[in-house]
Amino acid sequence: GERRWGNDSITSSASLKKYCILTVSSVVSIICLLVFLSGPEVPTYSTGSSMLVDTSKVVPSSSSTGTSSARKIATGPQSSSSSSSENKKKLPLETAYDKLPEMRLNPQMVQRNPIDTSLKRTTAGVDVSDPNLYVGKDYQGDSSTATVMGMATGYGLSVYQRFVGSLRKSGFQGHIILGVSPDVSQEVLKYFAYRNVTPKIPETAPCTFKAQNKEMCAVPYLDIKTRWSRYPLQADWLRECPTCTGPILTVDVRDTFFQRDPFGPGSPVVKGLQVFEEYAQLRTTHWLTDHPFKTCKGIQLDEVMLCSGSTIGTRAAMLKYFEVMYAEMKEWCKDPACYFDGDYDDQTIHDYLYYSGQLPFATAWPNRGGGIVNTVGVQASEIFQAHEANIKKTQPGKDHNSIPFPGAIEGKTFLGVEFNLTNEDGWFTDFD
Repeated sequence: GERRWGNDSITSSASLKKYCILTVSSVVSIICLLVFLSGPEVPTYSTGSSMLVDTSKVVPSSSSTGTSSARKIATGPQSSSSSSSENKKKLPLETAYDKLPEMRLNPQMVQRNPIDTSLKRTTAGVDVSDPNLYVGKDYQGDSSTATVMGMATGYGLSVYQRFVGSLRKSGFQGHIILGVSPDVSQEVLKYFAYRNVTPKIPETAPCTFKAQNKEMCAVPYLDIKTRWSRYPLQADWLRECPTCTGPILTVDVRDTFFQRDPFGPGSPVVKGLQVFEEYAQLRTTHWLTDHPFKTCKGIQLDEVMLCSGSTIGTRAAMLKYFEVMYAEMKEWCKDPACYFDGDYDDQTIHDYLYYSGQLPFATAWPNRGGGIVNTVGVQASEIFQAHEANIKKTQPGKDHNSIPFPGAIEGKTFLGVEFNLTNEDGWFTDFD
């Protein structure tokens, strides 16, 4: 149920808290890493700090899904842009590191919604005129009515422990709903019961649309790809939970951890739908979205890529988002020009709907710009690849995964502050 385009392995899961290394071998994984809380204390919020780390477009990296040591998100005051740039000059650049792009802010470090809010219906016929889709409520940091949900099929216990464990450790008191495989182990189910997680086990049946008529799809959504069914299924799960009245986070599970309670004290008030930008250098001209846009819709867009692996909204906005996604997906499955092999194109649809103005109740949060989600995959990938190339050149025969990144302090941080991704304590930070 998640993007799995490579062999992912945890090379050191025992010490996730301090020095965990996570490896994602695929260069094109689109994943979202949320906030992981490390240590006994819960950091307080401050202006410009994010709670969730999200790694989209990741390669192995040390701070996102990829080769990643303990990923963390920091409190704002601990990160200093001036010290970061100063330290950056001291980075032991040895050939490969010279090619590491300058980590830079997104061009527009503000929330943006360039959409015409007068839209009444999407092209697939979904009514988006309800004014309640745009509003929100301040829960004063009480996460007891909030919900975190996702599809998480086929994983071992350690994946659920990292996701659920870091979420509960952050102080999150709300609902956790996860879709799992029919063959989920009793060990996992016992852990779910211990951590108050509601498991959902989808049924399957033969797909009804032509492109996959010999494959199995999720009941009752046999008219879209299995991967895509997580959208309407989560809508059903949300409706089945009458006490899930607060803000909702839907997220990829395998590559996500929590540094703080996403809806706890000091967190931003959720209004409407929140979508999250990738790193500024990753744009919709990338093949992931560019080819489907041209082939299916006959358009070309040059915008910052949005990550479909983590979306936040009010209950009303999230249910509408799931409805809009499902309606559009059915249209794509009907049209041969819009059907593509692979499971990546839910992100294409996500970006298409936003940039074509069909999610008027959505606001795009800038990458590492103060929102709840921190997407670090692109930067993490660049750092990891530079590190790998550098070790191969300077220390032939050495396993780059066994050699710490520059500036790492054993037992405390996995990455130096000179990379402008984490702070002195190893927490992932916003750009400021």
